[in-house]
Amino acid sequence: MQNEIYDEKNGLTYMLCGDYYLPKLALTDIEPTYGKYGMLRKSYLQEHRKAKYQILLLQGKLVEHLNQIDAEARDTLIVREFTYMVRQLNLNVTAEAAWKDFAARVALPEVDTFVTVFSLAKRSGGDSILIIKNAVRQLGDKAEVKREIDTVIAAKKMEFQIMSVIPLGIIGYMRLSFPEFMAGLYGNLPGAAFMSICLGAYIAAWRLGCKIVEIEV
Repeated sequence: MQNEIYDEKNGLTYMLCGDYYLPKLALTDIEPTYGKYGMLRKSYLQEHRKAKYQILLLQGKLVEHLNQIDAEARDTLIVREFTYMVRQLNLNVTAEAAWKDFAARVALPEVDTFVTVFSLAKRSGGDSILIIKNAVRQLGDKAEVKREIDTVIAAKKMEFQIMSVIPLGIIGYMRLSFPEFMAGLYGNLPGAAFMSICLGAYIAAWRLGCKIVEIEV
């Protein structure tokens, strides 16, 4: 029997102790430096990813993982922005003013819309939570529609690029395969004039196609 075996399913190494294989646990000297976000991650793993939590714990990598998650979360833009907003609220800045300041910093139309809805809901004295939920749902629907439109436009752009190259490919093929036919088109004045008109029509159609596929949503 082997002294040690490795289980690829859970990433643990087992050591032979007598007649049984026991997990080879690793001790770590890493100090826990994580704060709120690390604890949130730990709670999430314990409640929703129990297997991963046990593997990290047995491998001695749990503290390192929580430290990394906490550091990354503190460094993200959205966390920095909300931390700044909390400081503003602690300095008696109104929530409406804090949100307007946030919208001015990020300069996104969706955020401007949300702040406008938030301000109107706060001033009207209605069900602010319901109004904000409806606004968030509408913004989500708008984002979903925009993604679908962007997907369709991207497909049409690809089709346009392919169709733009096809006439040039046809002319090249005809020059190689049927030089006598092409000589009849370009070797005399009427043929050259006709092909010049076709080239002008092609360029006009190409410019029109470029304007159509450059639609901004």
